[in-house]
Amino acid sequence: MKTFRVCLLAGLFAVSCSVALAQTANAPDVVKDAEKASSDAKKAQKKKDFAAQQKSMEKLSTPGRSMTDNPIDKNAKATAPVTRSGDKKKDFAAQQAEMQKASTPGRSMVNNPVDKNAPASAPMKSISKMTPEERAQLRKDVVKDSKP
Repeated sequence: MKTFRVCLLAGLFAVSCSVALAQTANAPDVVKDAEKASSDAKKAQKKKDFAAQQKSMEKLSTPGRSMTDNPIDKNAKATAPVTRSGDKKKDFAAQQAEMQKASTPGRSMVNNPVDKNAPASAPMKSISKMTPEERAQLRKDVVKDSKP
């Protein structure tokens, strides 16, 4: 009877050791799977953040597009039909001006036309060749022009 108990206890001990070894063998796999899942989630989040960043940079890089949230619909019909005055030169000039306005990104959304009658200014002298007095004057001019 005593040998039976010893054999039974030895058998139970062997089974419990094999179960414990099996559990510890699976533990690194579980940890690795959890780490892989968390790294995949981080990668997916980084991809989403990068895509959102690229989209916002693209939107801001187009002049005038940052003022609107609506995409340009290139298939939209013209809002007003073309009116002809009878003078071909005048009609052609108006058509060319309208096409130029529409082809400049952002220009059609902003109503600040370029002043073509502004006086021409001489190119700026190189800063390295300016005297200290000229540099000081340039700084004053830039500060004065930048204030509204």
